[in-house]
Amino acid sequence: MNNSTNGSVAHKNPRTAETFGPAKRVRKNLAGLTHDVISLAELQSKLLSADLSTFLQHSKFAALLVGIAAVLLLSSFPVLLFAAGWALASSTELSLASALLLTAVAGGLIPSACLAWFGIRRVRQNSSLLHRSRTEFSRNVTWLKATMQTHSGR
Repeated sequence: MNNSTNGSVAHKNPRTAETFGPAKRVRKNLAGLTHDVISLAELQSKLLSADLSTFLQHSKFAALLVGIAAVLLLSSFPVLLFAAGWALASSTELSLASALLLTAVAGGLIPSACLAWFGIRRVRQNSSLLHRSRTEFSRNVTWLKATMQTHSGR
């Protein structure tokens, strides 16, 4: 039966007409809103990725400067170790060769080996995390969008 004032279908049970219609519309609108929010979050993550890519492209010169600074620092390190070894030989009864060897092992070899070991261990532990996360995020977004689209009737 058609209601002539607003064009909507009238139900025989007034209680059903008041609760069923608005609840269904709210559910549909909420599903559509959720779908739109998920789409917006997906677009925002793509924008972040593009911005990071642009940032990295524009930061090449700064990275070059940092790289040059690191090379200069690393190139001065052997001279510092040699000076420390010479000072150790001058202030103790060690021969120059023994003092230089002790300084090289204590100041270069042991710290380098420890840092390399910890670094390689961390890289191995974390290498698969980014790929797994990216794949799972993509699957979740696809599933949520499909679910919301099914329930919203779009």
